[in-house]
Amino acid sequence: MIPSSPSPIAFQAKGTLGSPPADPFLQVRELRKKYRGLEAVKGISFSVRQGEIFGLLGPDGSGKSTVIQILCGLLAPSSGSVIVNGVEVTRDPEALKPYLGYMAQGLGLTLFDNLSVEEHLDFFANLHQVPPAERKRSKEELLRITRLLPFRDRLAKNLSGGMKQKLALCSTLIHSPALLLLDEPTTGVDPLSRRDFWIIIGQLLREKRVTIVLSTSYMDEAERCHRVALLHEGEIVAQGTPEELRKGAEGAVCDLWARPLETVSQALSRRGWQVKRHRRRLTVRAPQGEDISLLPHLVQEVGGEVLGLQEKPPDLEEAFLSVLTRKKGGLARSSSFLPPPLPGRPPSNGPAISVQGLTKRFDGFTAVAGIDFQVESGEIFGFLGPNGAGKTTTIKILCGIIPPSEGGGTISGFDILKERFRIKSRIGYMSQKFSLYRDLSVSENLSLYAGIYEVDRSTFRSRRDWILKLADLEGREGTLTGDLPLGLRQRLALGCALVHKPEILFLDEPTAGVDLVARQQFWELIWRLSREEGVTVLVTTHYLDEAEHCDRLAFIYAGRIIALGSPHSLKEETANQLGIPLYLDCADPLAAWNLLSPSYPRLFLYGRRLRIFSAQPEEDGPRIARLLQENGIPLISLEEEEIRLEDAFIHFVEREEERER
Repeated sequence: MIPSSPSPIAFQAKGTLGSPPADPFLQVRELRKKYRGLEAVKGISFSVRQGEIFGLLGPDGSGKSTVIQILCGLLAPSSGSVIVNGVEVTRDPEALKPYLGYMAQGLGLTLFDNLSVEEHLDFFANLHQVPPAERKRSKEELLRITRLLPFRDRLAKNLSGGMKQKLALCSTLIHSPALLLLDEPTTGVDPLSRRDFWIIIGQLLREKRVTIVLSTSYMDEAERCHRVALLHEGEIVAQGTPEELRKGAEGAVCDLWARPLETVSQALSRRGWQVKRHRRRLTVRAPQGEDISLLPHLVQEVGGEVLGLQEKPPDLEEAFLSVLTRKKGGLARSSSFLPPPLPGRPPSNGPAISVQGLTKRFDGFTAVAGIDFQVESGEIFGFLGPNGAGKTTTIKILCGIIPPSEGGGTISGFDILKERFRIKSRIGYMSQKFSLYRDLSVSENLSLYAGIYEVDRSTFRSRRDWILKLADLEGREGTLTGDLPLGLRQRLALGCALVHKPEILFLDEPTAGVDLVARQQFWELIWRLSREEGVTVLVTTHYLDEAEHCDRLAFIYAGRIIALGSPHSLKEETANQLGIPLYLDCADPLAAWNLLSPSYPRLFLYGRRLRIFSAQPEEDGPRIARLLQENGIPLISLEEEEIRLEDAFIHFVEREEERER
């Protein structure tokens, strides 16, 4: 079951630093940081008020971690200033340490494998010289609200990823900091642990007015912040509340149901419309100067038929895509300009992948626990789960990199245990770090992989030209791979996995760390490979919005598949069990939370808004509006929202845990 919101924390944030709290609490002015001539942070400025969550959103290499490390005094800026409650961090970082809490990026990196949960809290309390009485009170409350009380004697090395994240947060909070700096705190953990993390953050905000600056690459987490700055290549390219950023997006947005979907998608892309594919519809954004009312005519021009059209406000992802597209001068290449497919071997009959009872143990630890699934030819099949769930291990077994402990399966009809060499020529594998040699050129990387897959010279020449066009790398053949932007390296890695024309493509977290534009372009390529060339794709991802692109999904948790189906069917089943989310925007969200939480246990704080699960939204909507009015809380808006895949994942995990009790 989804727990009700935790009870109040019994420790106080130390907000007595310097003069009484002022507005803003944190000021960053013209901050710059250079490394050997490379400017990682380029004169950014922002301010954060006390009791506010401020988000730094951007891909790897955008400067997020550098900014966080300067704020906490780990790095000295090249120029600029950081002022916390009137005190200049760069001049006297030691004076601020008792009032700062810093949680570094990476699961468990600040933890010690052979210390228990409680020993960690004692260790960090000693570092910060927390008095014994305060330490005992804070420790018990932190363990309780993070649900780590039953595990207080467990060693850190035996904790799950989500539990390590909670322990790191407890260690950061043990001295009651006034300013909390969190560097990608939820990367690699499952949606359930992320939800628990945000419950704790919301409580800190409500009860103690802690000021929080966090970095993230997750769009849904940016929605939970009061204000957000989008970082791109060391610059802030947009800043404001999520609502302000959504309103600032250029071009009208709508959902379009049409047929044939692929033809319509390509036609709109050719005209400069931004197109995002879903299984049954397109989300499209009009280019500047064009009106959304043109859509039916444009669809009819290419022989298509409009089945449905619904204009909608842009979401945060669309707003940020709008900003990045302007920054980059437009999308580098739309799907309509991809090269035509090359002839290859005919697909095998039957399922592309079939797995029965697949199990893998490492020294007594079961990484994959008897899973069964089947992937049809040409299907995009997604594995969704946290680090350590068994996704990468499963892919390595199917690719023949490691053997299973039990069970088996087939790839293109060939046995994964007995016919690994026959499978090799039929699969492509793109690992998490792109599998590229940075000191080789683009052309040399392609040649290397062609040699590995024994592609003859004449075939390789045509494949190389096709891949260079596919990946938008024409004219960059001699460029060192290490000098390419991350998005181009990602597409080169995909090209290397495709050089031998595989039937099946395994992609292990292929978009980790790249920006939104590059992620969208990458999924355009995957869609075309699946739909036009019949390539079967098995992809793992942490990004829930990306999982929407898949034909079917497997939720994998603790080595087991706990749910399997299309994104729509998984969300529909969840809605039948949990109800429909309502988004509440009002003048005083904290007062509204206190008012509504006794009646609505599934109530979550999202920045300045509340998200409420309701089994009867047609009755609860008017009731909530009436309660707010009676208590003098002005209502701004109350809208129904679609169930998210995050909600579905949490639902199925909790259902599985309930069965095990």
